[in-house]
Amino acid sequence: RSESAGRSRLLPAVVVMQFLREAGTPRPELEAKINDVSKKSQARLKSMQHGDGGFGWWSHDESDLEMTALVLEGLYHAEKAGAEVDAHMRDRALKWAGDYAKVSTYWVLDLHKRARLAYALSLHGVPASQWSSLLPGLIAIEKDGLALSYVVLALDSPRGAATKDDTEFRKAAYDALMRLATETDTALSWSDDMWYEPTAVALQAVTMMEPDGARAGKVIRYLLNQRRGRVWTSTRDTAQVLVAAIGYLRQGNALRPDFQATVQVNGRPVGAYDFGPGDLSKTGRTIVPISGL
Repeated sequence: RSESAGRSRLLPAVVVMQFLREAGTPRPELEAKINDVSKKSQARLKSMQHGDGGFGWWSHDESDLEMTALVLEGLYHAEKAGAEVDAHMRDRALKWAGDYAKVSTYWVLDLHKRARLAYALSLHGVPASQWSSLLPGLIAIEKDGLALSYVVLALDSPRGAATKDDTEFRKAAYDALMRLATETDTALSWSDDMWYEPTAVALQAVTMMEPDGARAGKVIRYLLNQRRGRVWTSTRDTAQVLVAAIGYLRQGNALRPDFQATVQVNGRPVGAYDFGPGDLSKTGRTIVPISGL
């Protein structure tokens, strides 16, 4: 398996673990499983880390800025969730990323990758002055939703202090991102054929920029409607959607629910369920006879 597969297991696992703890709904058996996934994923990542500190798709290829960013994101969230992280592996990856930011050349095909690496560095508290050179100009990315989303995320990170100019750039990038969106009365998305990662990352940006707005709800509705069974198109897509969805839930009252849900069939109530604090994982079942359909 490639590095991307290892990261796609690590990131959602630790984010879900942290969310359950915050919600006050501990699941010891699930946490034990998640901790096991975290340890095994990190062990695999460590075995695939290159001699220069970066990561590629495989252990024997060249270090890649996006793959290194993916790992750094995962390690940040693992630490935040209280999981044990290999500090030596993390610091070597941060050094590779920092060195890349100093000497990297500008390639059009790398625009969203550069923005993602900047975001990963911002998460780890690296000052904006050390990664702002990675951010592409607005004109170059005005049609690239993924790059625009990562610019917004990098410049909105509370751990990477941004200047006034950065704040203005963030607003301009967000406005450009919104212009690329496909919006209906009920959904908001960013088209990328069969992949949902661009819309998931955009959800993170929308949640940051409009925490009390209705747009984030439209994005999450679109993503949920695209799920096939338990997953989206790929493990990477699924991981990114889970991270974005949990970020969205944190902004609302999902951690402390207090409402009643009514099940209706053809406009007729057939069941009702009350949800209160501690009921985050509560489920219910309503049986409707054929005659009621």
